[in-house]
Amino acid sequence: ARLWDLTAPDPAAAPIVLRGHEEEIATVAFSPDNHWLVTGSGDGTARLWDLTAPDPAAAPVVVCEHEAVVEAVAVSPDNHWLVTGGLGGIVRLWDLTAPDPAATSILMRGHDGWVRAVAISPDNRWLATGSEDHTVRLWDLTAPDPAAASIVLHGHEEDVEAVAISPDGHWLAT
Repeated sequence: ARLWDLTAPDPAAAPIVLRGHEEEIATVAFSPDNHWLVTGSGDGTARLWDLTAPDPAAAPVVVCEHEAVVEAVAVSPDNHWLVTGGLGGIVRLWDLTAPDPAATSILMRGHDGWVRAVAISPDNRWLATGSEDHTVRLWDLTAPDPAAASIVLHGHEEDVEAVAISPDGHWLAT
């Protein structure tokens, strides 16, 4: 991955190169507090690059409980959760407030195909996941066990490759 400084006189001059993934990078996201850049890859890992460190490329936190491509990543507006989605209908929730965010994750099962898109509502309540199984699932992140149940939204005739929640939290677009 490359990190480009848009405040530099010449943004093209000297990107920071972030090395470590063994396959292509499929997705990227910034945390709302600008602490982390998250990259998801075909190698089954997501990496958290610390943008507050003197050298963001030096020592990423690697989260790796996916069997294959990490296709979608998002960080919650309160910077509490990292969500990763990928092959096999797997969604994982990582606690960024933990001393070691990579140590444990919450496994969220339900989709029958690749999870292609993830989004978290501005109030940190809903996680929306879109899949090639033609469904969208809503997970309640405020529930005692967010993985226990999801609301399934039907109606798509093809893969759901994008989900977005409006800034006021009123609408979900798929």
